[in-house]
Amino acid sequence: MEGSDYISGLVMGEVSLPSFIVVNLSTDGYFLPEGGVQSEQQLLDFLNGVLDGSVAPQGGNSVDQRVLRFLFESRSSLRLMFSKFPVLGYVFISVPFAIISAFIYVCCWRRRDPSSDDEDDNDKKND
Repeated sequence: MEGSDYISGLVMGEVSLPSFIVVNLSTDGYFLPEGGVQSEQQLLDFLNGVLDGSVAPQGGNSVDQRVLRFLFESRSSLRLMFSKFPVLGYVFISVPFAIISAFIYVCCWRRRDPSSDDEDDNDKKND
């Protein structure tokens, strides 16, 4: 393949070029040879192992793999944003944090004035 972006996203890590990976596109699973492929015989043994099921697949479309892939892609996007546009990255992180902090403060830790409670009780008694 040209480039390694798709494979790096599938493997959820950096793939050094050149490398040999067998990809099952229907399940997004992949097979990596242990220790690399140095000879034609090792390549044939690896491919036969993939076909007969003796080489364990990695990755896939399971829920946990999808969550891991989402986290990997989020981390990669944030890393790219912080490396190219650091100010925008800090704004992108700090604004939601400030909004959530203000919401928590208003909802949980804001204390009511005790004198206003007494006035409300007196108003209710008079009605």
